[in-house]
Amino acid sequence: VLFSILGECALALESLHNAAEKEKAAVLAKNEQLRANLLRSISHDFRTPLTAVKGYLQLMKKGGRIDDRDMEYLDIAIAKTEYLRVLSDAFFEVSYAEAKDEAIDIRNIDVARTLTALVLEQYEWIQESGIQAAFDIPESVVWVQSNEKVLNRIFTNFFSNARKYADTRISVCLQQDADGVSITFTNDIEADNEIDIDHVFDAFYRGNSRREEGAGLGLYVVKCLADKLGHVVSAEVKDKQFSVMLRIK
Repeated sequence: VLFSILGECALALESLHNAAEKEKAAVLAKNEQLRANLLRSISHDFRTPLTAVKGYLQLMKKGGRIDDRDMEYLDIAIAKTEYLRVLSDAFFEVSYAEAKDEAIDIRNIDVARTLTALVLEQYEWIQESGIQAAFDIPESVVWVQSNEKVLNRIFTNFFSNARKYADTRISVCLQQDADGVSITFTNDIEADNEIDIDHVFDAFYRGNSRREEGAGLGLYVVKCLADKLGHVVSAEVKDKQFSVMLRIK
């Protein structure tokens, strides 16, 4: 009888423990969602006044009634306002990428077409920067199970990263094998130690970018979005080449 009572007590304690753990997990999930919603709301509300401020500053600059010294200050103010806009956009993007309950519609996507369309959008800055670009993308249809909008966001961040860190060259390669599809973005860098490969997907990590300021969230967002889609993202630095690859099984 004693062993029976002890057994029942143990089962009751285990049941209470499991219930407490479930309640704790539910509270944590709710708090996480509230945090994500708050961040999303703040980022959205932050964007509107920033856009207005930048617009007024640009109107002042076009007015032509400012001396050279004040024009220099005005240019700095415009640049810093634009940087704040970049930050607000980045935090808005992070709030979506980190949200756990966002349903993503997975369907057949022609990844070659999606990537080719995005490559064409990069033509202007590639020409202006003098960067040598090479693209190896099949002309045939390459089907994958993914979400075109999210995939587009990942590729855009890859291009943005290459634009900041490329020394003289970038390349994009799409390959298909029996196990899936790999999309690799590669750019040259001045030295292998320019990028800490162990932290490239960490939030707020920034290598030695020479071209523009950034929030250090681009590849972090890529990792979050890839996880949402069930894809795998990885990076490598070798012989002054930085490569980041998205693998879709």
